[in-house]
Amino acid sequence: MKTLTALLLVFVASIAHAADCNGPTYGDTVTNVVELNEIFDGPGQWGEVMPLLAMVCKSKFEGASREPLYSIGLSNEDIETYGTARITLIWLTVTLRQQAELRLPQ
Repeated sequence: MKTLTALLLVFVASIAHAADCNGPTYGDTVTNVVELNEIFDGPGQWGEVMPLLAMVCKSKFEGASREPLYSIGLSNEDIETYGTARITLIWLTVTLRQQAELRLPQ
């Protein structure tokens, strides 16, 4: 009976996480999202990060395509292990680096 109860708790927790993709905390902890917000707290920056957090959450929990996450080098194991705030930070780091490299003189 204890095993069944534990499995039910895990199942309910996973459903609760999936429901978070439509707004803060986007499937992560409040602490992690606040820390991400502190990094991108400039004018207009957080407004650009929120849709990305939602996309990451939906890819991680709701079955949306993971191709964008694979394209920046993340594996399924990374996606399952990392929180949505960390994946978003990785996404931003990779894409900003790519943009900077495009601007450098050859």
